[in-house]
Amino acid sequence: MIDLIVIGGGSAGLAAAKKAAEFGQNVVLCEEDAMGGTCVNYGCVPKKIWHSIAHFKQSLQLAGDHGWHVDDVSFSWSEAAQKCRDYVVRLSRRHHETCVQAGVNILNGRATFLDSSTISIQNQTIRAKKILVAVGSASNHLAIEGTELCDHSTDFFHWDTLPDSVVVVGGGYIAIELASILNALGVDTHLVIRKDYVLSGFDADLRHHLQALLVKRGITMYPNMNVERVETDPNGFVTCLSDGQFLYSTKVLQAIGRSPNTASLGCDVAGIECDDFGAIKVDADYRTSQPSVFAIGDCIDAPRLTPVAIAQARQWAYHQFSRKEFLADFKCIPTAVFALPEAATVGMSQAEAEKVFESVSVSVRRFYPLTSA
Repeated sequence: MIDLIVIGGGSAGLAAAKKAAEFGQNVVLCEEDAMGGTCVNYGCVPKKIWHSIAHFKQSLQLAGDHGWHVDDVSFSWSEAAQKCRDYVVRLSRRHHETCVQAGVNILNGRATFLDSSTISIQNQTIRAKKILVAVGSASNHLAIEGTELCDHSTDFFHWDTLPDSVVVVGGGYIAIELASILNALGVDTHLVIRKDYVLSGFDADLRHHLQALLVKRGITMYPNMNVERVETDPNGFVTCLSDGQFLYSTKVLQAIGRSPNTASLGCDVAGIECDDFGAIKVDADYRTSQPSVFAIGDCIDAPRLTPVAIAQARQWAYHQFSRKEFLADFKCIPTAVFALPEAATVGMSQAEAEKVFESVSVSVRRFYPLTSA
C-alpha cells in the first residue's frame, strides 16, 4: 500500500503531490489529460496570452490616435494560436518534469474509486493510506435544444480561424474575458446575460462601470435574456432569445460557469458524499465523509481560483505530513478579471458590507488616462 494517491494533475493536485513527496511520502499522481489541468491548458495561461495579443490590437489603435502610422499592420490568427498552443505544451511538460524530479509517480488515465482506499486506473488496482481528490471542474452546458452546436471555453483555444461574428452566452469571468478578446480582434461580438449586469456577486459600481466600457468598445449586450435554442444556418448559427430576437453568427460560445468534475469519479461507490451540484463535501481539514479521503480545489464548495487551490493544497500537505502549518486565510481573496479593460477586486462588496456593518461609507474616485486626452 502506498502513502498517497492524488487524483487530478491540475493546480491543486500538482502542488499537493509535490509537497507530499517533499515530505517523504510515496505519491502516485493520476491525470487523464495534459498535466497542469484547466489553468495551464484551457484557462488562465492561454487566456492571458490571448488577452495580451488582443491588447496589442487596442494599443495599435491608440497609437494611431497619437501620431503613429500603423495602417499596414496585419494579424494572423493561425500564427498566434500556434504560438499559444506551443507555449501551453511546453508549460505542461515542465509541470510533468518537475513532478518526476520531485519523486512523484505519474499515471496517465482516468482514476475511479473501487472503495474508499482503492482506485482503478490503466487496468491497475492501487491502494493507498490516503487519497486526495483534486479533479477540478468542467464547463457547464445550456440545457436547451441545440446545446451541442455551441462551443465552450476549451473549444475556443482550439479554433483554427477567427470567426466573423460570435454570440457569447454568460456574464461571468470567462464569458466577458473571451468576449473582450474577440471584440478587440475585430469580431462582431454579442454578449447574452441572464442578469441586468455582468459579474454577478461583484460590487455594483464595478459591474456597472465595466459593462458600460464593454459596450463602448463595441460589444452588443443583451441583459436579462435567456437563450431558448440554437439552430444551424447556411452561414453558421442562429441563437433564439427569450424575447423573440434571432442572432446570426459564425460561432456560438457558451460560458455559463463550471461544475465539479466528479460525475465519473465513483464517489457513490466509495461512500463519498457530494452536494446537489456534485461538489464533494469536506470539513475544515478537507476530509470527506470517508476518513482516508480528502478533496481540494474546484471540486469542493470553495472559490474556484487557481491561487486558492494551490493554497489549499499546501495547507493540506503541511497539516498531514509536516509538524509545521501552512497558514492560509480565505476570508479576503483578491481576484482579477482579464476583460478589456481589466477589473480587479478584493474584500467585501458594498452589499455584503451593509449586511455586516450598521454604517458603511462609500468613496468613488475616477481617473482618466493621459492617452484618452
